[in-house]
Amino acid sequence: MIKDDIYSYLSGNSGITAITTRIYPMLVKQNEDLPAISYSIDAENEEVDMSGTVQFRMTGITIEAFASGYRAAALLAEAIKTAMSTATPYWWRAELGSESDNYESESTAYSVALSYTITHN
Repeated sequence: MIKDDIYSYLSGNSGITAITTRIYPMLVKQNEDLPAISYSIDAENEEVDMSGTVQFRMTGITIEAFASGYRAAALLAEAIKTAMSTATPYWWRAELGSESDNYESESTAYSVALSYTITHN
């Protein structure tokens, strides 16, 4: 399942784990230690051939880097981008669609949201 694969890939990447090992599906709780990462599936689509056989799947995913300062969030986001662009598993390809900076006033956390489309089998 792609959700498990995303977690395994992020948590197994030394560039990311040098910064944080806190990687969570959907959200980072408000009082969680930072830096941390959340990831969520935005959309899933299948491409089928004329016989109805699935040829590949496309999954939209958002990976968000959280930190107590903007620079720390940006550095974590860079580690995620490097990991996603240079060492993706052979059976999937990640394409960065957008990047946005955020500040959450309630938790006083900065974040960088990275939206990807992952093509996989």
